[in-house]
Amino acid sequence: MKRQLHIILLGLLLAAPAWSQVVIRGKVFNTQMKPLENANIGILNSYAGATTDADGNFSFTTDGRGSVKVVAQMLGFAHQPMTIMISDTTKQVMLKFILSEESINLDGVTV
Repeated sequence: MKRQLHIILLGLLLAAPAWSQVVIRGKVFNTQMKPLENANIGILNSYAGATTDADGNFSFTTDGRGSVKVVAQMLGFAHQPMTIMISDTTKQVMLKFILSEESINLDGVTV
């Protein structure tokens, strides 16, 4: 009986991190409200993040809590940070990013 109780408790402890995961999902657009494919979205100073699909959708999970800074970026567009609050009861966060084009100035090349 004690052995079964220990196995059940061990199973609950191992499954606890999965319960604490929060899903962050959303969509990334340009200023003309067209979805951006291959934009990168992630939590600053974290490995949590994703890349948008052909429709501009993204989804990833995190176990972060409190004030979290999410950043959307893509080459040729200004990056856009967004601070969100994640509480212990948060299960899912929906975000919408609108990225504006940004010109990149390069210095001349000397050969």
